[in-house]
Amino acid sequence: MSSYSQKILDDEIHVAAKSIDEAQIVVTRAHWANGEAEPRKFRHVFLFDDGSETAALALNALRESKAFGRSERVSHCGPAAQADRGGLQPLSSSVKFKGAAALVFADCRRKPASREPWLKEARTLFKSLAADRRSMAVVCALLPEIDPLPDGVTALAEREYSALLEAKAEKTDAERFLLEVETLCREAVRDLGARVVLLRAPHVFGPGIAEEGFSIRRIVEEAAASGKVEIRAEDFGSVRSFAAATDVVAAAWHALLNATPGNTFNMASFEASAADLKRALQTVFPDRFALTASCPAGIRPEYRCLSAIKFRQTAFRRPANVVCALSPLAAAAVGIPAPNAVNDAIFRGREPQIRALEMDILREIDRICEKHGIKYFLAAGTLLGAKRYGHSIPWDDDLDVGFLRSEFKKFRKVAEKELPPHMAYCAWYNDANAHYTVDKIRIRDTWYSTKYSSNKVMPDGVFVDFLVYDPTSDIPIVAKIHNKVAGVFQWFLLFVLWYGLKRRDFLHGSYYFLYMLVRIVPLRAWHWLYERWLTLFWFKKHPKFLLDSLGARAGIKLVPAQGLSDTVRIPFDEGFMAPSPEDPEPYLCFAYGQNWRENPPISEQMLHHNPARIDLGAYLAGRSAAAAFRRVDLRGELFEPEVREDR
Repeated sequence: MSSYSQKILDDEIHVAAKSIDEAQIVVTRAHWANGEAEPRKFRHVFLFDDGSETAALALNALRESKAFGRSERVSHCGPAAQADRGGLQPLSSSVKFKGAAALVFADCRRKPASREPWLKEARTLFKSLAADRRSMAVVCALLPEIDPLPDGVTALAEREYSALLEAKAEKTDAERFLLEVETLCREAVRDLGARVVLLRAPHVFGPGIAEEGFSIRRIVEEAAASGKVEIRAEDFGSVRSFAAATDVVAAAWHALLNATPGNTFNMASFEASAADLKRALQTVFPDRFALTASCPAGIRPEYRCLSAIKFRQTAFRRPANVVCALSPLAAAAVGIPAPNAVNDAIFRGREPQIRALEMDILREIDRICEKHGIKYFLAAGTLLGAKRYGHSIPWDDDLDVGFLRSEFKKFRKVAEKELPPHMAYCAWYNDANAHYTVDKIRIRDTWYSTKYSSNKVMPDGVFVDFLVYDPTSDIPIVAKIHNKVAGVFQWFLLFVLWYGLKRRDFLHGSYYFLYMLVRIVPLRAWHWLYERWLTLFWFKKHPKFLLDSLGARAGIKLVPAQGLSDTVRIPFDEGFMAPSPEDPEPYLCFAYGQNWRENPPISEQMLHHNPARIDLGAYLAGRSAAAAFRRVDLRGELFEPEVREDR
């Protein structure tokens, strides 16, 4: 196995762990939107391990998750627990079954010898959980190959699948075990009063996941060996449901939080034929695999699919498409990085033009600061990229510039009048519709709107952010209060007042009492109060810590002031020598941890701004073309004048 393939396997654990942490937020928001109480919360989790690779993924994901990463809250039980995969606590009589959750995995394709121990231990677990009405179990059944459906039917609902399987005359061992699992679940609910959900997962796949019968892995490995993808007529003959292993873990945890006990649910990541999978594989690696296809007319595929409509009613997020789901498996088999499908779908090849415009802004900032003797430095992800790679982060989409407050005051006074005509200084005090808590310089006549700003009528082009760092008290408790209140200010300004969150969207009960108050006071007044609060300790000349109130960790952590006062020039994009803090180590450790030099997990290597609109206009062809093209009218394209007034 190549080192990159191992990274893919490790990233699958990270993705599954992140899905566990996100599930609580997703489900809570869905409950608030419907005016319902908060979803279930569990004090302890039992991972019932059947020895399958999917159970191992779930076990490692639980251990890595923020919600249940502490080992005393996770117990490892089931037939495969003796192997001690992950070193978690084994099931014992000292564990209290109060408010407990159980993730029970049943790989129905396993050998007959392992099935009897599974049924015996699962029955014991259900009896224990039935004693407490707050406890609940989700049994995740990894299904055997689904038989072709009746003519004209393209997917089976929950009871339809059961009816056809039970009526089948000659069942395989895997199918008989599945029926035993389902019978055991019904007995636990009906006779014991246990709170159990059955989740069916068809054809589970992923890096490190064994497949039975039809194999996605085999398709990928054959293509990797031959260097080509060949689509034949028989590849169109059957359409199946597939479930990515990370989606299975996410769905199982989601079912624990929001599914109604006593129900069976089908889940699937996507439906595809072998031809669809091969075409997706060539899309992932277009430069590595040649594509040949033969598709005669008149092919009517057979379907082997499950309908997941019922499970989607529990607010489970629709999984990724076939290309995104196939990318990790393909990259692990080939041993090289897959293209960033998320970024590619957003940028559509315009990254070089966006980078060039951002660098134009950075050079202009540098010119102004040099002219007026103002100190600034690369900040946040921009500084991280410069120190880690010698250039901007490949998957990032903006530049961040940092100032100490004393220097930023000087910059604010001169920047607006120093900028060239094609750039605009955007701040809360010079645009009634712009209420970011960071000032920005934008390129006029372009659009780069995020989900927060896309519905606002304001200049919203390609930008560079200014992150300002304010001194705070050297007394820890005072500094903590100063920082926390600044974070609350920012949260209400951005999300409640400007973005427009409603009371039902709140996840923190402590914010309820402030909701009515903040909506009475005008936005500009809140901005003024916010900046007065940030600069409360403006008089401190040599503080130990600074507020990151305009950055990513507002109200959470204090920035060490060490190393930010003086700067040195370091290489950056396009040969530009950009200013960096003289000693960036404390700052980067604060922002990104001690391992900031290492790349993040592969699944995190994507932009985080959620662009809602990107339109470079004539800048797509260069600045000279943009100077001759129509000016942007914020009301809409059809309002734009035919002739530029400044030509």
